[in-house]
Amino acid sequence: MTVVAGFEAEQVVAHIAGRCRIVRNDAWASTNSLASLHLAAPHVRGHDFIFQNADVLYPAELVARFAEAPRENACLIDPLAPFHPDEYRVELDAGRVARYSRDVPPERSAGRSAQLVRIGARDCTNFLDRIAELAAGAGALGFPNQAYEVLIRGSGLWPVFTAGLPWWEVDTAEDYARCVAAYEGESDPASNVLQPSIAQRVRDLIRERRLPSRWAWVPAIMPRAMAHPIRTAAHVRAFRRGRLSHDGLDLAVNGIPFLAVLLDEARRDDIELMLLW
Repeated sequence: MTVVAGFEAEQVVAHIAGRCRIVRNDAWASTNSLASLHLAAPHVRGHDFIFQNADVLYPAELVARFAEAPRENACLIDPLAPFHPDEYRVELDAGRVARYSRDVPPERSAGRSAQLVRIGARDCTNFLDRIAELAAGAGALGFPNQAYEVLIRGSGLWPVFTAGLPWWEVDTAEDYARCVAAYEGESDPASNVLQPSIAQRVRDLIRERRLPSRWAWVPAIMPRAMAHPIRTAAHVRAFRRGRLSHDGLDLAVNGIPFLAVLLDEARRDDIELMLLW
């Protein structure tokens, strides 16, 4: 891990205390994150790497999903974030990013950029060369997304969606307080940001059906079993013969009713649900 320190760099260095590599951007007051990435480039050139802005925080689960995405070049997209004209948005074409800009209109936007980007080894050198070109001029005042065209024209830049998981951009003390409250599971009635996401409510629904017993699956399948006994018997036989796990049996029997619950949850939040099966 490489940290580029600028403002109050001494405090950053003291806090990190040798736990990762530190690069200093002493011109932080007259440059921006593009220049910081350029300074860190020698440490990542030729490798795949993930680029994160220091004022944007993510839960570990979301970072893990992003890191495990199958595409080399990827950017994190929040499709549920409210539209704001000053934020970067993404337009897709055939599943890949066609435009990454503040100028993407609402009707063409697939979501707001969540500011986490992965650059694959194949396009890394060309991408960093473009960063170097920009850093040599007025581009040093800009952001790394000015070089994303290299990725879009190269192996492609692909979206990874937040899927209801939270993330926080911390620009003010109030932002930080909301982030801490959300992370610790507290509630803030004045802010919709801290309301449970659909994904969290779905996870809660799953947990509510689980029993700490090897027979946890029995009560879960009973309503469906009563409605469709022959089909359920076939699923249970497959489970007993080892062709289905407990979770597989649960999904086979309860998948459709649970999907109905998910649709109800989405309607409650006025969210249009798209399922990729």
